[in-house]
Amino acid sequence: MSSRSLNQTLLVLAIALAWTSCSSPGITGRSTKQVQILSEPPGARIEINGDYVGDAPLTVTIPTFRGRFTETTKIRALPTKPGQYTQLKFFNGGYTMIPNDAVPSRIFFDMRLGPASPEINVNVNQ
Repeated sequence: MSSRSLNQTLLVLAIALAWTSCSSPGITGRSTKQVQILSEPPGARIEINGDYVGDAPLTVTIPTFRGRFTETTKIRALPTKPGQYTQLKFFNGGYTMIPNDAVPSRIFFDMRLGPASPEINVNVNQ
């Protein structure tokens, strides 16, 4: 085999390998995961990164890389009735030097949980 045909063969193999690695989730680790979002009581308005996606219960598709979030993601459940409170869940993603959060199969919001108000004693003389 001449060096020119060897170079052409290697080039074709390199292009084929690059093309399949970009399109195959098994090789790159890129995929999606179905995540069920629930609320108690049902009916909370759900936003992901500020975009309304529906009312709980619902299932959303989350892009993943090896089962982890590909970007920092904020999921917010908004109340629909009096006596309910906004709930937030944050997930780390998109980092290369620190671990990203794993994408769960289910996310639950209890809309009856009010804001935390710990008793803090700031008087140092006691």
